[in-house]
Amino acid sequence: MRVTVVNFYGKGGMLYYAVALANALSRWCDIRLVLPRKSPGFYGGLDDRVELAQVVVPEDFSRGNLMRLPGYAAAFPFVVHRVLENQPDIIHFTNENIWLTGLVPFIGKRRLVWTLHDPLPHLGDSIRKKIATRILARSSRKIFVHYRYNFNIAETQGYDPSKLVVIPHGNYSFYEKYRKPGITPRRMILFWGRIRPYKGVETLIDCARFLPDDVEIVIAGEGAGMYRQDAVNDTRITLMDRFLTEEEIAELCRQCCVVVTPYVDASQSGIVPVAYAFSKPVVATDVGALPEQVEDGVTGLLVPPNEPERLAKAITIILNNPELAAVMGSAGYRKSHTDMNWDSIADTVCSTYEQVLRAT
Repeated sequence: MRVTVVNFYGKGGMLYYAVALANALSRWCDIRLVLPRKSPGFYGGLDDRVELAQVVVPEDFSRGNLMRLPGYAAAFPFVVHRVLENQPDIIHFTNENIWLTGLVPFIGKRRLVWTLHDPLPHLGDSIRKKIATRILARSSRKIFVHYRYNFNIAETQGYDPSKLVVIPHGNYSFYEKYRKPGITPRRMILFWGRIRPYKGVETLIDCARFLPDDVEIVIAGEGAGMYRQDAVNDTRITLMDRFLTEEEIAELCRQCCVVVTPYVDASQSGIVPVAYAFSKPVVATDVGALPEQVEDGVTGLLVPPNEPERLAKAITIILNNPELAAVMGSAGYRKSHTDMNWDSIADTVCSTYEQVLRAT
């Protein structure tokens, strides 16, 4: 079976997801992975069985990319060629980039499947993402969603339930190469990722006033600077307003005691599998599919959203109980290698591909 996986984000969680999926599928299928063009050697961690094809596409709609849109449009026929090259039996989109929708008219009789990460729009999502989601929902033969929560939400949003296939979010075990023995973590709380309104950073900053004086809070990712004024009077809070490399994320994970996902709403979180790769407990809000990723009292603790005092209490429980933190971290690590195992996910995905091919 020839499968082409297409992802138009060249960094961050979406890239990690596409690479991990392609690697897992390569054991069963002939896999090509289409990614945005980068400098030679940029994409590491690809299995030798995965054929990499690079294309010129805008990963976002920053001012610079808007200025270059005529060039991107001129290059689009080559993008189509690269995606359809090798006459794939299945084309699998792994995100909702609006640029992907331009490929739909050219796919023809080829079978399109899609991984839908967010069946319900997040606070602050662009109209482009909403439009892309609607188009891809109509055009896809099957739609993969993470966890039962997102299946139920997709149904309420009008998605055809016969198209929906539930899979867990896969682990990010490739981060385990950065694990180092003998490191004693600091009393540090960690949150990272692209900062968006729905991620509840205000609640995390506000919870600092309920935490012990010796606790550090690190908030890292593009957009963190917007909270500089909120954190200006608390020297315990460090804001890192930039995209972090794998190595930087790994260093922070090694140093922290607990990872926090204070989301106001969520489909799931790519932060959680990274935390598990470092055997770190997670304090998460009880929203979206996070309770399916973070088992309350087992791999971490769950709290209501928008309640800084409750968030601080849960964090303090873990900080003050190193043995509990170690037990939860170990449970998270085990979960990542069982429930979130990519081989099991790839088996379900490949079986779905076969169903699509048999039905056409």
